[in-house]
Amino acid sequence: EPIGGAEFDPAALHEELSQAFRTVAQQKGLTFIGTCADAPERVVGDRKKVKQIAANLLSNALKFTDQGHVSLTFAAYDADRWAIRISDSGPGLNAQATQRLFGKLSTDNDLVPQSGIGLAITKDLIELLSGSIQVITKTGAGTVIEILLPVGMKST
Repeated sequence: EPIGGAEFDPAALHEELSQAFRTVAQQKGLTFIGTCADAPERVVGDRKKVKQIAANLLSNALKFTDQGHVSLTFAAYDADRWAIRISDSGPGLNAQATQRLFGKLSTDNDLVPQSGIGLAITKDLIELLSGSIQVITKTGAGTVIEILLPVGMKST
């Protein structure tokens, strides 16, 4: 097994996450949208960490969304990377809150209660996997979080 993970099927992981979070969404009266048609068939990586990252971001999306939808998309991005997108129709965040989103938890962070530490760890995990994260959000307009991960391991 190469350092940093083994080959896995993103579609199977997507299905696993969708089944787990669809129930939570339905209990809150939300629509869960899962899309995986464009995902690569196999990727090399740490499946457990990828699952942890997606689950953490999905549970945050569900926690802060009171109406509408939460969606999970796995898709090919370019020749070297694939994307995980989590979007919601929640309240969205202003620029200041977005900047602080992945910082370590500060005592004055009452904007997004109890989300700081999980997101800081999530960002560390993404960086550990040589990935990147982008947050697209606007107050009142929901949030889209896009994670780009390598399709294969880079040989050093």
